[in-house]
Amino acid sequence: MEIRIKTLPTLLAAANVCLLVISLVILALVAVLIEVYHLQHLNFWSSFASTTAHLMIALGVYAFAVAAFGLAINAVTENRKVLYLLHVAYCILLFLVILLHGGSVFSAMEMRNEVDTAYKLEYLPFLDDVRLYPNDTSIASSLDDLQRKLHCCGGKSYKDYLGKGVQLGEEAPSGRIHVPDSCCKPIWRRERCGRNVSETQRNANHRIFTEGCIDMLEDSLREVVMPVMLGYSVAGLAVMILEMAVVAAAVRRFVHILQKSAA
Repeated sequence: MEIRIKTLPTLLAAANVCLLVISLVILALVAVLIEVYHLQHLNFWSSFASTTAHLMIALGVYAFAVAAFGLAINAVTENRKVLYLLHVAYCILLFLVILLHGGSVFSAMEMRNEVDTAYKLEYLPFLDDVRLYPNDTSIASSLDDLQRKLHCCGGKSYKDYLGKGVQLGEEAPSGRIHVPDSCCKPIWRRERCGRNVSETQRNANHRIFTEGCIDMLEDSLREVVMPVMLGYSVAGLAVMILEMAVVAAAVRRFVHILQKSAA
């Protein structure tokens, strides 16, 4: 037993190094999902999309800080009372990592389930966001960012903004359509560049991107994002078991410290 107790600091240090690496991997993964696959803008398919992105970011940053704190504890060797208190704090913080990790895994699994259902609805959820564009600033900001990055406009095409209930400013003249300025090609992009665009795609194409965003997103969502969410969930459960083992080891160590202090 004494040999096991003596090896606990080394084992905890190794576990904290692993947690540091895992946190960096999570941050790198979510960065790719956000920058390349636009995870934070997929709320029209799943209400858990942006939640998953935010939870993964929070988990990565928080787990990195807790692991660094755990490594720093090893520098405290003389004052047993301080060491005991630090281990209590570390165990609490690590327990919160487990809860946060569980939340992100649950969110990723729910996102995957919702997307499977949303595919049967085709682009209706996206069209709902298009209809809310004029009146909801958060949706407008999300769609603008997506359309600028993907060089697309609307769900199936730019004509989604011609749909019933979509009114961008004043009414467009006959044969014309108003679209968000984020649909404009870079050379034309300026304030109100999306006003009075021709309804004819051939004429509109020189000023705006006419292809819809759905087709651009659908393949990457099915082939990349959803398998990644599944893999993240499975790996996350395995990591949570490791984290619980680390908590158990930390508890065992501070109990030992308490016993030696009382002796």
